[in-house]
Amino acid sequence: MSADLIAPRRRWVPRIGRIAVRAVVLLFFLGLVVRLTIRDRLLGANTIFYATPWSVLCALGIVSTIWARSRWGKRPATAFALAAVGCGTMWLWSAWSFRAAPSDLTGVRVVTWNLSHGRWGLAGLAAAAAELKPDIGIFVEADPSRIDVRALVKQAFPEHKVFLLGGGIVVVSRWPGGEARAYQFGSEKTESRIREIDLTTPWGNWTVFACDIASNTLYQREPHFRELAERIAACSNPVLIGGDFNTPLDSLHLEKLRALGLAEAFESSGSGYLPTWPVPTPVLSLDQIWMSKQFQPVHCIRKWNWRTDHAAVIATVRPVD
Repeated sequence: MSADLIAPRRRWVPRIGRIAVRAVVLLFFLGLVVRLTIRDRLLGANTIFYATPWSVLCALGIVSTIWARSRWGKRPATAFALAAVGCGTMWLWSAWSFRAAPSDLTGVRVVTWNLSHGRWGLAGLAAAAAELKPDIGIFVEADPSRIDVRALVKQAFPEHKVFLLGGGIVVVSRWPGGEARAYQFGSEKTESRIREIDLTTPWGNWTVFACDIASNTLYQREPHFRELAERIAACSNPVLIGGDFNTPLDSLHLEKLRALGLAEAFESSGSGYLPTWPVPTPVLSLDQIWMSKQFQPVHCIRKWNWRTDHAAVIATVRPVD
């Protein structure tokens, strides 16, 4: 290649680098402002909010500090460094739980897991899910084509009832259940899939909601969570809700569930690292288990598997007399 063609390319490389670094600094500033003010209340701001959790902001802040030191000098760089340290502190405070596991772990074991459409082997994932020993399992994106999902899951869970609820949602239970009710929220491009099923347990009838909230960041989640909250509020049974909410736990929209008196398993009893996606370096707490006041959260952990980009959520709960 001639020198007159190589030289312009060499000139463009540092320009692209400068543009990229400035974009990082801008995203750091916007992400920090959004997270400290409106969060995901408004469309547009929600995309920035979901893209810049505290861990990401900390990394962006480190890059911004290095850039500010070379560009503006020590004082501006110190301000960026302090902001980065603050973001790192918030990440440690909000994403890690150092609770000790209780000595008594008796109760009902509830597991929710996004199986990523089984693209890296649904059979292996089903076997891994069975090793978690759930009494109730809520699985989303369990819908690979050309596979008998029911037979495969039944093979992994021979002692459980298996319910294929449509939309890639599968529930397994040690106890029998009734007919499922299906709800679709939003449009075709922003479709959230909710399934509701009653289980007949030794403690009476429980209602399980299995959720796969739309992942598109370019829509407002508030109407979806409002409708979900209305469905839950109308239920007279003790309620368990699990699945992939595609919305982190620090979202304003999840306040609609908290307003019903629901508790989230990890927030209430978790040990370890909160975020569940994307494995192997998760930064967002998308996969969650919520429960009504008739349950006491005992303990909650996460477990990763290379076959899916979501961590499994494993919670132990006890029915309250």
